[in-house]
Amino acid sequence: MPPSKPVLVFTPGGWHTPSSFKPTTSLLEKAGYTTVGVALPTIGPELRDLTPQQGWEDDVAAIRDELLKHVEAGSDVVLISHSYSGTVGSEACRELGKAYREAQGLPGGVTKLVYLAALLMDVGHYVWEASGGKPINEETTVVRGDLSYVDKVAAVPWFYNECSPEDQAKLAHGLQSQAWKAFMSKVEHAAWREIPGVYLMTEKDQAIPMAWQEAMLAEAKGHKFEIERCDGDHSPFVSRPEATARVIRKAAGEVM
Repeated sequence: MPPSKPVLVFTPGGWHTPSSFKPTTSLLEKAGYTTVGVALPTIGPELRDLTPQQGWEDDVAAIRDELLKHVEAGSDVVLISHSYSGTVGSEACRELGKAYREAQGLPGGVTKLVYLAALLMDVGHYVWEASGGKPINEETTVVRGDLSYVDKVAAVPWFYNECSPEDQAKLAHGLQSQAWKAFMSKVEHAAWREIPGVYLMTEKDQAIPMAWQEAMLAEAKGHKFEIERCDGDHSPFVSRPEATARVIRKAAGEVM
């Protein structure tokens, strides 16, 4: 029998692993939720004997495989996407929305999208357009061959400016390489037009500042997002875990 609460599937931002969500997932698990993190193939490929040529389509497939596992078992799913994975997460949800599956007489489905300061891009656009065709921040990111790297010192004020010094050090140490090919594909599906969602805007974000978040939402015509805000940085699941968990629980159907 499917669980009464939706399964919470987390997809990390660029250069990050699912372990970065732990401050928030721990709170959600205490509240009775099942949480699952998807390791994206383009992130740290050399550490898992994968070719650096892993690309966007591999990240989409990894997320979709995880979603299908739960949806085909009859479970409802809330997909939580951070930063870069807003693009691949949306792509992975094709024909997996709850309403679509109900219309086909199928159980389970993705009931909500939760975007945590995530990239919100429309069909026909390329991920690299979000940064003018260059690494998002040339002061912190470099490309060597097929892989991109974030400087672990410079990343702290970029990603973690509201985190504790202890968390800053831990998160920066955990940064991985990412295959540059991941940023070079074209968006082909906008699940956020079909599946209701929540966009958590992060007011002290230095990586995707509020003005950028507001512009993405304004340009995403027909989106189904409710807007939430917190005073966190680009990693609200660490700097503001209680607020982030509350937003996710509301998206999962709780009255908070």
